[in-house]
Amino acid sequence: MREFLRTMVTGATPADIREANPRWSDADIDAEMAGFAHFDVALLDTAPDSAADYLPGPPARPSLVQLADPSLTIPPEAAAELERRGYQLHTVPGTGHCIHRDDLEGFLRSLDGWI
Repeated sequence: MREFLRTMVTGATPADIREANPRWSDADIDAEMAGFAHFDVALLDTAPDSAADYLPGPPARPSLVQLADPSLTIPPEAAAELERRGYQLHTVPGTGHCIHRDDLEGFLRSLDGWI
């Protein structure tokens, strides 16, 4: 995962981002490129080896985790662990990591009952 992210952050082109995210606007792609330009790749060297290493403990209050489908950052075993810890999970089908950019209506529907 670390090397995938490193390659994406340091080598992605607007065409790569468009291919991976066909529903994004030009402004979204520009924002992603700007974010990559400001990202400190040294941070990736401190990232945990697996998703389980960075999951939060049980929530103090009812808490929602919105998941992309498929999720780049929360694999199925991590999602199951979040549920075991007491989080409610909502998956927004057909979305990538930036759920709100891929399907704003689906993102908002997944918040029903939460806001």
